[in-house]
Amino acid sequence: MKTANYQNQIIYLPDFPRSRYEEIYQASIRGEVKCVNCQQNIFLTLSIYETPYFYHTNKEQNLECKQQSFELEKTIQTNSNNTTMIDTNIEDSVIKLPKKRAISSLATIEKSEENTFTARLPFYHIPPYESVDQKATKHMMNQITLDEQQWNAVTHTGSPLLVLAGAGSGKTRVITTRAMHLMNLGVQPHEMMLVTFTSKASLEMKERMRNLGYSIQQMEIGTFHSIFYKMLLRFDRDKWDSSRLIKSDFQKEIMLKQVGRRLEIDEKSFAYDQAIQQIGLWKNSCVYPHEIRPNDAWEEQVASLYEGYEEIKKENGQFDFDDMLLGCFEMLNNYPELLAQYQNRFKCLLVDEFQDINNIQFSILKILFQHTQNVTAVGDDDQSIYAFRGSDPSFILEFKDHFPGSKIYHLNENYRSSHGIVSLANEVIKPNKNRFVKSMHAQYDHDQVPSFFFPFDEEEEATMIVNDIKEKIKNGANPSQFAILYRTNTASRALFERLIATSLPFTIDQDGDSFYDRPIIRKMISFLLLIEDEDHQAALKEILPVFFLKQQAFQEAKMNSVLQNLSFLEAFTTINSAAPFQLKKIEKLIKVLRHLKTASPLEAIERIEESPAFTDYIKKRGNESNKIERPSDDLRDLKVVSRNFKTVRELTQHAFHIAAKFKEYKQQKNNQSGSISLLTAHRSKGLEYDFVYILGAVDGGFPHDYALESLKNGSMDQLEEERRLLYVACTRARKLLYLSILQKRRGKKAYPSRLIKRFLAKTIK
Repeated sequence: MKTANYQNQIIYLPDFPRSRYEEIYQASIRGEVKCVNCQQNIFLTLSIYETPYFYHTNKEQNLECKQQSFELEKTIQTNSNNTTMIDTNIEDSVIKLPKKRAISSLATIEKSEENTFTARLPFYHIPPYESVDQKATKHMMNQITLDEQQWNAVTHTGSPLLVLAGAGSGKTRVITTRAMHLMNLGVQPHEMMLVTFTSKASLEMKERMRNLGYSIQQMEIGTFHSIFYKMLLRFDRDKWDSSRLIKSDFQKEIMLKQVGRRLEIDEKSFAYDQAIQQIGLWKNSCVYPHEIRPNDAWEEQVASLYEGYEEIKKENGQFDFDDMLLGCFEMLNNYPELLAQYQNRFKCLLVDEFQDINNIQFSILKILFQHTQNVTAVGDDDQSIYAFRGSDPSFILEFKDHFPGSKIYHLNENYRSSHGIVSLANEVIKPNKNRFVKSMHAQYDHDQVPSFFFPFDEEEEATMIVNDIKEKIKNGANPSQFAILYRTNTASRALFERLIATSLPFTIDQDGDSFYDRPIIRKMISFLLLIEDEDHQAALKEILPVFFLKQQAFQEAKMNSVLQNLSFLEAFTTINSAAPFQLKKIEKLIKVLRHLKTASPLEAIERIEESPAFTDYIKKRGNESNKIERPSDDLRDLKVVSRNFKTVRELTQHAFHIAAKFKEYKQQKNNQSGSISLLTAHRSKGLEYDFVYILGAVDGGFPHDYALESLKNGSMDQLEEERRLLYVACTRARKLLYLSILQKRRGKKAYPSRLIKRFLAKTIK
């Protein structure tokens, strides 16, 4: 059915505003949407696969009302193509159209693309599937089956080796089997170094070799940090004792804030988490504090924090994880005799995930193994996605320059994903210029192909995905088979809110706080709280930085509030510690807040955001220069949320509820088995799922805004990395892959991602 009764008006879906579909959907769940025929509750479906329609849960009732609605829908369509709602005149449960009045004269809207529902588009730009030759030569080594490409890589000898192992090509199998093959040829375990990027990968490799009878106790196998930290401990155990290690970002943040207070950096506003990441990037790129040339004011502040942080560590005799690598590099360079000892010991190097190597890691390996040809690197340049950590794909692309005479083998058989998914991934990555030319081949075909679907905005996107997951689980799928991937953590907000309202088990792999605990959101929520309660102490403490006031001002206002019988907020206009310009901003803000007593949440947010105090704060202390997460973007996301609520109180209560729920889920340590996975595309690397949904495949979302800004400045590097990241996200899927293309993102018109939009015109057979 295309019609329903909502708030005493008839809704006709084909002409109803797309922006309100989510509102009607939620209203139908609450029992506020009625059938125009029987006046019973009726539901709206929002699905990836189907055009929205109304339905009864009772099949017989649904069929009867559907037939009765046909004539009404036909009349509406005939009389007006613009009608969205029609006044109802209900007598004895029968709908009568108003007499002597054209339907088109009633509640109407102007038609536009935003009112049109775009159906799902399958990806059909797929070459014919070439089935795998079942008679193709298979090789066995140590009870492990290898295809021809894998066998050639495993058994290669005589020169440095680069194995380009595409997604799902059996990379771990190859590097582990090659290590065992080299031991079969006479390389002793203690002469071998096998470097991985995760502890999980090293444990898996150890287990495989141990189960096959190999003695690996003396082999150096582990992550860069674990291997090189052992070297430091052997060299100077007291200096590098683990009791001196700064183990968490929380500890780093405390130290950086100590420096920040000296530099008069506002603790509540400055993005210390981003500063920690930037300092790590500099250290992994072998850039010391005195070598930094800041690109903007924010980097200048971070450079000063970096310098102060290093001084505190030196005074306290402490070190962090990045220092393990820098310290090892300095040790090997400063002590030639020690370097010679290690070179005499190690005859063979194997490196996993070589595309993710950074400058300091490469420099250590280069100096340690410059004496031998027995170097094996396994990786995929198309999956180099950690530039923000200092990773540089040039090391894998220029492997032959670094290791003359080396041989390159390609593993292009994908054992994970269906032919359609592999075809889409091949097309996604093809435009990149800075890569080895290659493509993957799937080992099997599937009757369903990847799909693009077109939600109106982030709210509807979340609803569609959760409904699709529910349907698949109802038909026998397990929650652990699903993953929802996104470019940045903020994109997970709507999905998290939908999922906690269901009984579906899920985990969210995310550092940091919830969306509603982000600094700028906390401040906006605090202003909203003050609309109803001018004595809300927690809210008043939160907004002090907006007026550039210190804690002293809070205590002074608290006292004046009592002495002068003023609201706590009013008392801020009486404090002596504030400058005249600060008092003027406070007075203006009070007038704004009092004017918003009956305003909608959206209007309240917009008015507060426009106030001089808030505007100045964003510009000066809001970290707006941050490349990844900007406060203004957070506010746009909050405006999207606000449209779901009628009152400011409802919105603030929702914010506190979701923030509390988020903390609960974080405390679960994401150890739930059998759960839907919510994670960024970066964190999904190395994982695989039957069903994968990729959020926000639009310009500004995926690829990220900062890559588009870099493109405007003439650099393709960030856009190519975004394309590699999308390639990684797509290749996590085994059976089905869905890419969401929003019509609206953060309240503004969105455009299909330039990484995929060329496919959209080629999806019809």
